[in-house]
Amino acid sequence: MKLADKHAEEIRAMWQSRALSAASGKLRKVLIVAFAKEYPGVLVTLMKVTFPGFADFDLPIFLSYAHIALDGSIICQWMNKAKIKRPVRVYDSEDAFIYEMRKLADRLKLDDCDRIEMFTVLQKWVASDRRVGVLGQRLAS
Repeated sequence: MKLADKHAEEIRAMWQSRALSAASGKLRKVLIVAFAKEYPGVLVTLMKVTFPGFADFDLPIFLSYAHIALDGSIICQWMNKAKIKRPVRVYDSEDAFIYEMRKLADRLKLDDCDRIEMFTVLQKWVASDRRVGVLGQRLAS
């Protein structure tokens, strides 16, 4: 994502800015960590344009790529307000995560290109799948 040549209004019209603006709570924190991993050089600019007056990220915050745990939940490293880091369950299942992302894409009325890009970025955030089958074989990743 190149922001250097874009005016603030163009940035605000991009799906990334619109998604951040429309999301709140856990969903916004997921978008922030996914964007931090995908667009590390421009995240602060994106935040400043999307949220005028932005100074720094609020704690608690997600810090890492996520993984799908043995029980199917989405787990990510988290830092609380006391700056203590630990893994936390972000979503109870992959289906719950996908459902929330689809609802956001629908609410934003994303076109096919933007929808594909959004889901690609979010799929990259869920970096591994640690589930195993009944015979001990890895199911994915």
